[in-house]
Amino acid sequence: MKSRANHENDADRRTAGFSLIEVMVAALIVVMVVPLLVALQIRVLKMNGEAAQMDIAVWAAEAKLEALTTADIATLFGGSEEIVLADGRKLLRTWKTDVDNPETGLTAVEVTVIDMSIDEAKPVTLWFVIGPQGS
Repeated sequence: MKSRANHENDADRRTAGFSLIEVMVAALIVVMVVPLLVALQIRVLKMNGEAAQMDIAVWAAEAKLEALTTADIATLFGGSEEIVLADGRKLLRTWKTDVDNPETGLTAVEVTVIDMSIDEAKPVTLWFVIGPQGS
């Protein structure tokens, strides 16, 4: 026959700690959530890299536009050049110009930049319209 002290010990054991079901539910939640968080982190890192690549490409395109606005655009129909950045990456920058309207002297400029040091780099293309020289 169990004494009163034994009954109190049994009650303490039942209320102390977590049951097996509670632990299994918690483990299931962790197993379901962790892969989602890892996938989200990987996507954020990839997008961050693409944004940095886009910033550099826009900088290179804008630098070419600035050079074209100060040059004689009539002689610069298009071309390409390779740029080596301080960190060793290589960019290929191509451009072409097209006089939209000879009467107004407006010139359309398309500059495309691609990071050649990245296998799956996406080209970045910017279009500009430049007014006549001296305006």
